Amino acid sequence: MKTEKPILIVISLALLVFAIFMSYNTQFPKDDASGAGYLADMENYKTYITNKIATDNKRIAVFNARFETEKSESRKGDELSMLQRKINGMQTKLNNYDEDGFEAWKLFRKEFDHDLNELHQSLKTLTRN
Repeated sequence: MKTEKPILIVISLALLVFAIFMSYNTQFPKDDASGAGYLADMENYKTYITNKIATDNKRIAVFNARFETEKSESRKGDELSMLQRKINGMQTKLNNYDEDGFEAWKLFRKEFDHDLNELHQSLKTLTRN
């Protein structure tokens, strides 16, 4: 029993390091200044965000597993659950976006990036402490 806890912690940390490495080494799609091909840009962006959200969900799962073994971080576990719901809501918002033209897409993407970056920052802050 005593050897399982360190093994779980080591595996959790290894998965976390892998998830962080993958999130920082993912290429961000470039803006299409001409407006032509924004639909392709939109699909690339959706794929990029889906991968980023999947990485965040893995990170949350790792920390939830760690909190389960420690049983001392229930407040953080609740906050992680709330962040996971918000992140998944962002995924739904992105999946339900309709094509309304290049300018509307640029505005949506800017606001979406801002909101998602705030959630990522909250996640990093919460898991760092």
